Amino acid sequence: MRTLTAGLLLLSIGAVGQNSFEINIPVPGLTNVAGGHSLPDNGYVFGGEMDDGVVVVRTDSTGQVLWTRVLAEADAEEGIYDRSIAVVGDRIFMGGYALGNNTASREGILHVLDLNGNVLHQRVIDVGFNSNSIHSLTAIPGGALVAGRASGAGSYDMLLQRVDSTGAVTGSWSFGSSGWDWGYDAIRCADGGMALTGYGDGVGGPAPSAYLVRTDSLGQVLWERGIDGASADEAYTVLEDTVTGAIYIGGRTLGMGTVGTHGFITKFDATGNHEWTRRIGGAFDVIGIVPLTTGRYTALVRAQNIAGGHGNYDALLITFNELGNLMSNVLFGTTESEYPVSLSRTHDNGILITCLRSVGPPNEIYAVHIDVNGEGGCTGTSVNPGWTTYAATVLTPVSDLQTGSNPGAWPTSLGDPGLTREFICCTYPVQAAFGSDAGNTPTYTFVNTSSGTGTASWVIDGTPYTGDSIAHTFAEPGTYDVCLTFTGICATDTACQSFVVGPNGLAESPGTPQVRTWPQPADHTIHLAADDPLHRVQLIDARGRVVLDRSWNGLRTALLDVQDLAPGVFVLRAWTGRGVLQRPVLKR
Repeated sequence: MRTLTAGLLLLSIGAVGQNSFEINIPVPGLTNVAGGHSLPDNGYVFGGEMDDGVVVVRTDSTGQVLWTRVLAEADAEEGIYDRSIAVVGDRIFMGGYALGNNTASREGILHVLDLNGNVLHQRVIDVGFNSNSIHSLTAIPGGALVAGRASGAGSYDMLLQRVDSTGAVTGSWSFGSSGWDWGYDAIRCADGGMALTGYGDGVGGPAPSAYLVRTDSLGQVLWERGIDGASADEAYTVLEDTVTGAIYIGGRTLGMGTVGTHGFITKFDATGNHEWTRRIGGAFDVIGIVPLTTGRYTALVRAQNIAGGHGNYDALLITFNELGNLMSNVLFGTTESEYPVSLSRTHDNGILITCLRSVGPPNEIYAVHIDVNGEGGCTGTSVNPGWTTYAATVLTPVSDLQTGSNPGAWPTSLGDPGLTREFICCTYPVQAAFGSDAGNTPTYTFVNTSSGTGTASWVIDGTPYTGDSIAHTFAEPGTYDVCLTFTGICATDTACQSFVVGPNGLAESPGTPQVRTWPQPADHTIHLAADDPLHRVQLIDARGRVVLDRSWNGLRTALLDVQDLAPGVFVLRAWTGRGVLQRPVLKR
């Protein structure tokens, strides 16, 4: 509690609560996490794998769970790979695989839900009635791209499929070498074509190589590349610069200059010419790259026991530019193990990191929402990730191309476990503050001006109230305590003031300029009456922005038109012949 003594008016306008969080959602039976995405209403959806079946978790903008759905087929084992959840307009796509009855050893499966958790479609993703799987889903206009694997020229080929908003396949292609090939990520490019990345055993190097295929809109190959560090290399993520057409891929290498497991990022120009490769010495598995501003990107890397880290696995964000220069980094995690699985941009222009947190049982979905500068959460710290230039060997494979798919249905039962989120730390702070509207009667208005998001409760001369604007009549002259408690999402703050009430109302300090305002709250117009000539009046919103500014030459009464202002608490700042006065006003 903070106690302040005031003669007439105490007013504080703080910053708006930071729109970020660092949370975990315990899920009994959770074995893996599929990733997370922002929704159009600024809520979030997360996916995962349970002991048997897949789970979808829907939250509000603070991460509080709204609903959950478990989808499982009784006679088959179902699971996921990383990044197998996507948001397609007002629909949620959840992918994975199934083993058991009604499968040819392994089948890709796709569930389509609406934002209320209703299951709309459930489909099999199959090629050749053989072993198939979804490894990732990426939303595109009107549907999604599937990256995965299907039986092909060797043992497996990289699978690329395009599905519509119902999950029905509208295009299917597989690309592969004579060896074992898996596709991990696919994107739609600015020209309508696609890019698919993964790894291939027979791309041309002495060991498995990172594998990139760039196609036109019909799935025909424009160019292909392999990146081989004379060791096993895999590419897990792909991103296009939509202005220049350059392609960035990231993944894992077991070499690239030094023995050991490292991350790498490679840039190609729009025609497939290699521009640069960077090796990340202190972490591995680049599993996501997203754009920040023109020529600036951030990537999510798995860091394990990194110097200066928090625990076993941590989530490392590295920011770099189009020239391959490292610009910054920030590491999130706790003393538990946070295994990163996905990186995405949010509808409020932020960044969402999603991990599997092993504290078990139960395991947890761990999510961090931050801004584009890496600010937010609470565990972020800077480390030395290592960032070196590597002269990569670039290969030019020629894929075997196959087309076609075999549609099918995959009906499942539904469950709805009750889950809730827990804050790793409170990142929605509040600060209690209020102002008083002085009058010439014993009845006065007290207005909540707290910063952050929350609810206001008051105790005025022992009487409890709730609400942002409270009118209280003091019974007789004297000194009274007024306390406001502001309760936010994960924090509470209290502010108290002592007021001296005179025979005719709240006591005034000699020489204090007086400006009366009414009505309180106001709908369309605020009336002003001043004891001294008015020279200028401003209205300031809760973010500290001047939203109205009027000047006069000695008026003592005036009207302010506020009908176009959004509802809320504002500060009225008035310049008079005896000084400057500030008081809160409420717009309804």
